[in-house]
Amino acid sequence: MKVMSEVRKGLNSGISMKCEMCNFQEIIWTEDPHNEKMPVNTAAVSGIMKIGGGFANLEEFLSTLDIPPLSSKTYQKEHNTIATAWEKVAEREMYSAAMEEKQLAVQAGEIGPDGFPTLTVVVDGCWAKRSYRNNYSSLSGAVSFKESLACFIRCHLSNSCV
Repeated sequence: MKVMSEVRKGLNSGISMKCEMCNFQEIIWTEDPHNEKMPVNTAAVSGIMKIGGGFANLEEFLSTLDIPPLSSKTYQKEHNTIATAWEKVAEREMYSAAMEEKQLAVQAGEIGPDGFPTLTVVVDGCWAKRSYRNNYSSLSGAVSFKESLACFIRCHLSNSCV
């Protein structure tokens, strides 16, 4: 088998091989396409987002390892997919937390004059620092007083959570 060329899709590479005897050609990918684990591009972007980094940080890290970086377009596509997924999970968890707090309030007999359960929450109402889509540390939100469950989070300056 002879190596003919390489095709790169972010951090996943396909190596085109050709048999010199029968001329059979095949592309062998560095990542198994049938693998059910997180794809390498998604894992890299997710990892850098989890530590508060962005495209430039991932690019610098990969260059230190002498690995060709993802293109900005590939990074942004993965970033948007991950941020959307995180937002959906966060909304689902916050709804679940609010329902749990509501149930606890009903069990404790904490019902307001309008018939709705009353919840005590702690709110951070200060001016948040700016994040500009790269650090995601600019958070404000409300946390339930009894169980310390996140019932609402709002990020004014980033698109990663609402």
